[in-house]
This record gives sequence, C-alpha cells and structure tokens, in this order.
Amino acid sequence: MTVAGRARPGPVRRWLRALAVAVLAWLAIGALRAPRVAEDALIASEGRAGKATSGVSTEFAAPVVPPLWLVNVGGDVIEPGSTEPVYRAHQLVLVEPITGIVIPFGQG
Repeated sequence: MTVAGRARPGPVRRWLRALAVAVLAWLAIGALRAPRVAEDALIASEGRAGKATSGVSTEFAAPVVPPLWLVNVGGDVIEPGSTEPVYRAHQLVLVEPITGIVIPFGQG
C-alpha cells in the first residue's frame, strides 16, 4: 500500500502503459518525419537520372505495421535541357521514420 492508500499498479498495467507510450511516440515521430523522408527519396531517385523535381508534396501518409509508414508522394519532373515540368512522378514507399530507411513500393 502507498501513502494515499492505493495499491501500486501491477506489472501488467506498467507494461500496458509503456506499450501505449511507445505506440504514441511511434505515431508522433512517423507523422512528423515519414512524409519528409519520402519526399527526399523521390527527389533523390529522380536526381540520380539527372532530372530536377519541383513541387514535391505528400499526398497521403498512414501508419501500416510498426515501425513502417506507407507514404505516397508526387512531384513535377523537369527533364535535362528543359525549363518547364514535363510530367508528374508519383512514388509509393514504405518508410521507417526513425532510421530513414525507404522501401520503394511502387512508382509511376
């Protein structure tokens, strides 16, 4: 018994509380970081081909299976030698927001 007269929480309650804190931290970190990591991945993938991108934005981001987030990003692609966007590229990726690992899931 504690001073207030209540029993200390048992081990199950402590584990559940720790699990809830971990899930909330994963959601917060993912919501803040996953879209930016996916946008950087699209810029890098188009940049490797010598193309420039503009107007890169996140179309949706959703938690899938911890620790992965599914993110759909798109951006206008400017071909070498051109001054205006030629087409809009879209990329569907799985992102692990803490380490920044990106797994391409689909591109078009």
